[in-house]
Amino acid sequence: MSNSDSIRLFFKKNKAISATAVADEAGINPSAFRNYLAGDRNLPEKHLPALLTVLKKYGFKEDEGTCKVITVLNHKGGVGKTTTTMNLGKALALLGKKVLLIDIDPQANLTQHCGVAQQVDKTIVDTLLNDEVMPVIDIEANFHLVPSELALATAESQLMTDVNGWFKLKNALKFVKSPYDYILVDCPPSLGILTNNALLASDEVVVVVETEYLAISGLGTITKHIDGIRRNSLNENINLLGLLFTKTNNTVVSKEIVKELSTLYKSKVFKTSIRRNISLVEAAGNGTDIFSYAEDSHGAEDYMKFAKEVVEK
Repeated sequence: MSNSDSIRLFFKKNKAISATAVADEAGINPSAFRNYLAGDRNLPEKHLPALLTVLKKYGFKEDEGTCKVITVLNHKGGVGKTTTTMNLGKALALLGKKVLLIDIDPQANLTQHCGVAQQVDKTIVDTLLNDEVMPVIDIEANFHLVPSELALATAESQLMTDVNGWFKLKNALKFVKSPYDYILVDCPPSLGILTNNALLASDEVVVVVETEYLAISGLGTITKHIDGIRRNSLNENINLLGLLFTKTNNTVVSKEIVKELSTLYKSKVFKTSIRRNISLVEAAGNGTDIFSYAEDSHGAEDYMKFAKEVVEK
């Protein structure tokens, strides 16, 4: 059952609940909301998080469906995490999936990659520090973003002193998961509390690995960290979806690293790798995805193949 059907059924079963009062509290035009309940119009998705938050106070329980939350990480910078989050997300949207990107990196590179200005009214900071509903921005149809900002850097110390600081993202996702097929979280290059918020909220992890020796030196630390989260019951369902090689080329070093890690991690290595491609860099600089910037490029071809592999896993 879709969210819309569930909400309409909820009001039919609970006629004492005022649709006007709910609409006012959720910041929705009451007349438009009544038309929505009558089935005469659709409700813009940007209103759904606030509406679900209000309805839960009245006892509404949403069906989270089959949404999969995937963290994209490596504790080294410059390996292609943000590029992967952006272009995997867009490829999944092109495949007909509903996708939400979450930028939990204080550098806000994903936010910039999506072409969103830094001066937005609300960001992930408001969610993590003030428990506000996630501020979802529509980038395109079926492709949305929760933006970040530099102020997130100062939020880490506050989260550390909060007894619930490690679970802020997990708790916030309960109110936004249901409309989406995939939620992708772009993390900072560290294993600090922001990245751990993502890991504790995720079903799967994609580790992005650049094919150079310095980039793979800490790979064992990451996999042990994920195992530790599972063993200590912080998130028993978390799973390493796989390692994605990026910036690959025909050099001996690149080929040797791919061969070595494929032997070591076997089925946890994606068949698809992302070739070094200048169009990916240019697309990021232009605040857009590779499919909009250069749909015939190697970058677009590789990320579409990768998205199909993710869907099939």
